[in-house]
Amino acid sequence: RQGVIVVNLDHLAWYSPTMALELARRTGLEFSAYHLIKPISGLKLTLRRLLWKWTPPDYSFHDYLFEFRLPADT
Repeated sequence: RQGVIVVNLDHLAWYSPTMALELARRTGLEFSAYHLIKPISGLKLTLRRLLWKWTPPDYSFHDYLFEFRLPADT
C-alpha cells in the first residue's frame, strides 16, 4: 500500500531487490545493482511501465541478477 513493500526479513529465500538489500546488510557487502534477466519488449513492456505506477518492481518481476561488492573501506 502507498508504495511501501512489507516483507518478513527472516525469510531470505525470496530473492527480490528488497531481500538483496537485507542480505547485503547482514553480510557487510554493498548491494551495487540488479538487472532483470528476461528482456521485455512491445506490449508487455508498455503494460509493465503502466503497472509500475501502482505495483513495486519486486512484485512485477521474478528473475533478477544481483551485484554485490566489498565496501570501499575494506
